[in-house]
Amino acid sequence: DKECVIDFMTVGPDVLHQNDAIGFALNKMIEGGYRHIPIINTSGKPVGIISMQDIINHLGEYFYEDITNLPPTPLRKQIQREGG
Repeated sequence: DKECVIDFMTVGPDVLHQNDAIGFALNKMIEGGYRHIPIINTSGKPVGIISMQDIINHLGEYFYEDITNLPPTPLRKQIQREGG
């Protein structure tokens, strides 16, 4: 038996337009539980796909200075002893 792509693909998926904001894309992906989402142009033709990893990488590059200059934080709070 030969398996075909149509047997595994999502028919009529949610899409993003190429001019949608990154924040909108992120929200749509979180709300829909998607890791990838197709991008279409103004004619409705697919022009690409964006992944959650693409967005994470972009945010990491955009906020690089902020991320790398965060003060260290302990993994857990220090327990203070009562009394003496």
